[in-house]
Amino acid sequence: MALGKPILRLIDTLRELSRNHLNLVERMSEVEHSSVQVIESANQVSVNVKKQSDSTNSTAAAILEISQSLEDVVDKINNVHTASTHALDVTSQGRTSISQLKIEIEQVKFEAEQTQLQMSSLDELSATVASMSQSIQDISAQTNLLALNASIEAARAGEFGRGFAVVAEEVRALAQRSNESADNIIKNVSSVRDQSHQVTEKMMDVVERTRRCFDTALQADEALNEITKETQNVQDQINIISANTEQQNMATREISQHIELVVEGARDNAEVADQAAKVAEHLKNLTLKSI
Repeated sequence: MALGKPILRLIDTLRELSRNHLNLVERMSEVEHSSVQVIESANQVSVNVKKQSDSTNSTAAAILEISQSLEDVVDKINNVHTASTHALDVTSQGRTSISQLKIEIEQVKFEAEQTQLQMSSLDELSATVASMSQSIQDISAQTNLLALNASIEAARAGEFGRGFAVVAEEVRALAQRSNESADNIIKNVSSVRDQSHQVTEKMMDVVERTRRCFDTALQADEALNEITKETQNVQDQINIISANTEQQNMATREISQHIELVVEGARDNAEVADQAAKVAEHLKNLTLKSI
């Protein structure tokens, strides 16, 4: 009987050990199953992370392309801004030139009008000279007639009128020369008046042409003024677009940087998932060996 008790205790111990072993095997099976699930989950995480990384890389490439396109747009906008600035400078120079042209046209118009007035005065003086010459001709004719009458009377007086006849002849000759001179003056004055009329007509034409040139210069100045305003408006809009585009470019670069961080994080997650899968695989192998 003394030997039976130890045997019974040994049997109980073996039974307890068997139960514990069964529990351990069951726990090992659960660990193995969990390890398999961890491996599968880790593999799935790795696959998803790879897909996310590929998608993120594609997005990063697209963002980079957008950024490059925005930079190209900024360059083109800057070129347009430079061109509009040059256009403003050119129109400003054009307005300055037209302003100077207007001053010169006004000066030419003023001088032409003054010349026209002077030619009118010359025409009046010529008319006065012609009138005076006509009066001289009339006086010469009367003097010639008086000299002729004096010669006739001197001839009647005979010897006593001879000296008077000589004087009368000289007076008649002088009257004749005065008449001829007056006639030449009238002809010359007539020629001067004709030329004066031609010059006056040409001056009137010059005044009219300068007026039209001045009106054209005014229209050109107004057109350049409108061009300047429109160019300035375009330049202001370009400045706004350039500023907005630059902000978009900066935002795109920031997004690209964030995406790079996400890509790096995804790579780190993939490495962690891979390490977790390796640990789970190692745990699974240990469990199988233990069983």
